[in-house]
Amino acid sequence: MTQISGTTPVDAQTPCPYFIPPDLDFEALPRAVQLAVAELVQPAYDELVLQATGALERAAGSSFVCLMFFELLEQFELGRQVADHIEQGVPNPSPREEDFQRHLRLIGAKGKAGEFLLRLRQFRAKQFDPFRRPAPK
Repeated sequence: MTQISGTTPVDAQTPCPYFIPPDLDFEALPRAVQLAVAELVQPAYDELVLQATGALERAAGSSFVCLMFFELLEQFELGRQVADHIEQGVPNPSPREEDFQRHLRLIGAKGKAGEFLLRLRQFRAKQFDPFRRPAPK
């Protein structure tokens, strides 16, 4: 049994995102979830949290990546609902409305966190650009 316990399953030297339980049995997760964590969540955590230049950027990056992780888990759950409905012969194999609406709210929250992170980075890039001409007074 592989447990994450503080490091990512991708690289034993890279810290695991704090919002992933340290005793999570990574091998027990569906392969698609393992791939999503390894190829999407962990690289985003590395870039947006571990490599962030300040505490505010780290906090915004952490919020974005945490929401990304929850979004991925919900995507798999919604997909499972649709697959179950297809197997059962349900005429409209859509996910439950309340689950779909919750997912859309999560996407919206992630988008807002991403927009804030982008604005913060743009502000810092403008603030420290040595080649930028000062605004006329």
